[in-house]
Amino acid sequence: MVTRWVQLTVVHVTFCVQLNELAIGNNLGTLFVFKETTNKAWKQSKDKLGLIVCIAIADMRRDMGKQLMTVITAEGFIYMFDLNDEDFVVSPLIVQPSLPNAKTMLFIDVDDDERPELVVGYSDRCVRLYKWEPGQPSEMTGRFVPVVRWELEGQVGTIAWQRLADQSIQLLASQAGGVIISLQWDESMQNGVVEGKVEHVLQTHLRNNEAIRPTTEILGLAAGCYAVATFNGQLQLIADGQELWSCHFEQQLFGLAQLDVKGAGRGFLLVASWTGDTFVVDPRPTCNKSHHVARFRFDESVAAFTAGMFGIGGQNVPCIIYVTFTERILLFPNVRLARMTNIGIQDLTREDLTLAEGLCKLQENSKTSRRQCVRELLYGFRTF
Repeated sequence: MVTRWVQLTVVHVTFCVQLNELAIGNNLGTLFVFKETTNKAWKQSKDKLGLIVCIAIADMRRDMGKQLMTVITAEGFIYMFDLNDEDFVVSPLIVQPSLPNAKTMLFIDVDDDERPELVVGYSDRCVRLYKWEPGQPSEMTGRFVPVVRWELEGQVGTIAWQRLADQSIQLLASQAGGVIISLQWDESMQNGVVEGKVEHVLQTHLRNNEAIRPTTEILGLAAGCYAVATFNGQLQLIADGQELWSCHFEQQLFGLAQLDVKGAGRGFLLVASWTGDTFVVDPRPTCNKSHHVARFRFDESVAAFTAGMFGIGGQNVPCIIYVTFTERILLFPNVRLARMTNIGIQDLTREDLTLAEGLCKLQENSKTSRRQCVRELLYGFRTF
């Protein structure tokens, strides 16, 4: 059977060390966690869990200081793992039967009780919110209790959240065709069914064609903004229900993520395509309301993509991660862009003497030396 890597995310597992790991699951039901630069898994689930569709992590018991990894399968089971054990093979700490056909999830404290709630989007056009009900005070036990269900008119793409001006949390869900739904909730709605409210509709030329409505992803950003990407190549930044800018790529987009690629303390948008093209977009518009875009060409078809800060060499560095249809996981570390505009190589070498020195080394005859030099120039691991 061909393994398909269906879910991957960058997470913070080890509570005492502030370094992030990579969690990844496949359709055979195996969960892997990778750390540092080794290509061998750091942790692996003991049993076949089922078709893994969602992975996330949260501190469910702040009094115990434990980060629990939560895995949801398409069959409807919720597994929770404590990965701070020393064993390589890990078994779930908690197993809870739930509803099938989940496709996206997130943890967020929607009611400011300092305990995260679980929000799950399902393929049957609904989103459910669960609250954590702890068990014995001295034991890491408990269960998720359903609180409210939102019924939507279309298929759920992804779910996200943003903090509004009054510091409240707004939940958002994307639907096919660029439709964004606001998920309203308060304490009075417990154990009820609520209809989602249309927050925004992207102006795409395919929006009114029911047969080919493109799938849509949403990503919450800072300052009450969120980004929307559609499978037919539309990328848009929204604030307060209004479009700040929009651009179109002749690619099928997926894997919308945010990453600080310039060390400027703010996120840049990253989105991949099935063909391997990855676009880095500065969300801040220029003076003429355009935007700077950089493209990275990955030479294989992409099955899954994510970006985040990953622990390497004692620090978290910006990384982009691809999973290919040939069952390879490729992590590109220390991804940084000095600028988002074009500049000539001669101007660069005048500004950066290290670059000039490295380019001189490319003239050496040794193939190994040239390969090492290129690696140093691209990813910043210097040996010269």
